[in-house]
Amino acid sequence: MTVRQVYFEPSGRIHSAHRELMRYPPRGYEFVTGGRAWDRLAAVPTGSDLIIHNLPVLASKLLPVPLLKAWLESKFAKPPEGASLTYAYNHTVFRQEPWVLNVEWAHMLAGFEVKQLRRFKGVIERLLGSPHCRKIVTWCEPARRSILANLDCRGFAHKIDVVPIAVHGKQFTKVHRDDRVRILFAGSANAPRGFLAGRLPGAYLYGFYQKGGQEALETYARLKPRYPQLELVMRAAVPPEVRRRYDAVPGIRFLEQVLTWPEMEEEFKAADIFLFPSHQVPPWGVILDAMSYELPVVTTDVYANAELVEDGKTGIVVDGSASVPYYEGAGTWIPSVVTARRREFNRAIRRVDPRVVDDLAVALVRLIENAEQRHAMGRAARHDVERGRHSIQRRNEKLKKIFDEVTDGADV
Repeated sequence: MTVRQVYFEPSGRIHSAHRELMRYPPRGYEFVTGGRAWDRLAAVPTGSDLIIHNLPVLASKLLPVPLLKAWLESKFAKPPEGASLTYAYNHTVFRQEPWVLNVEWAHMLAGFEVKQLRRFKGVIERLLGSPHCRKIVTWCEPARRSILANLDCRGFAHKIDVVPIAVHGKQFTKVHRDDRVRILFAGSANAPRGFLAGRLPGAYLYGFYQKGGQEALETYARLKPRYPQLELVMRAAVPPEVRRRYDAVPGIRFLEQVLTWPEMEEEFKAADIFLFPSHQVPPWGVILDAMSYELPVVTTDVYANAELVEDGKTGIVVDGSASVPYYEGAGTWIPSVVTARRREFNRAIRRVDPRVVDDLAVALVRLIENAEQRHAMGRAARHDVERGRHSIQRRNEKLKKIFDEVTDGADV
């Protein structure tokens, strides 16, 4: 069987979260990259990675970084010889070649500031409407709506499709213990602790506050006196002032150092419930990773969490905080973290919403007191990843159909 090469071209450095796409391509295809980018996929993040990651974010205040990068590459770079098409991640392509766009949210096409999208939307619309752009893929319904609401899509609305994210199934046997119930919270494996975390502005925002770390700690502290068998693993860099408030609460294990993936796997395997009361836009697979390890997920209904977790079947979904402005405004579908409301958002997520904690506590009590239901939801979650909507097989069926359509019509 002939294997066709697809050039994976990211808007920035290749992130470890891309591994599920690149290592498990559709049948008949393989992803290729430029230079040594592939070798860095499995690398353990270092302290300098936080600075490198934030450079495009800072630069986006002045420049449309992904758009500028794409234009420069049209002048000085080209896909590897033999590639049938380009799979552009979060940026457009100026070169005259067949390409498929995978975009997380509409604003990502111009950077991490929505004002850049609005400033250069005409250029973006022209590129997406060109015959070279064959398909526009995004990962969830809110992301699709962000494109439709913020760009004039009359020339390319028919190209837009949702391909749900997926992770591979795990080969292991889940072992349940009767003497304890362990809750796992996971922030960012890429957020270093220590010198950088304490000195960079907002260093705790991404891996702790935005992921709902305060809500996780507060909910656990409320339930621990009632359920002495309860344990909590906090895999996140926790602000010192927050940690001091919970240091005296028994049963909490703080994992604040950067972990390798095998080390993180052991935490997933040993857990009983995955708690993710997120305020953040999660296009990656942390929820699905938890599901793949047979964990029921307790999460909020913000952004696309409710698309990943089926309430009552693979986990429990509670309402997000009414005091947090998740979107720029009604009908925009642009996350507030890239708009003028960013400061308002960041202030709001630092204040724990008692109603959210109440709902999280009720959800966790259901799973703590009913082991049979907890195990059943975990099995359903694992099935969804192995053979359901978020399986590699389902995702690749959609991607293969897209790639077949594009490459069969390409002049290669």
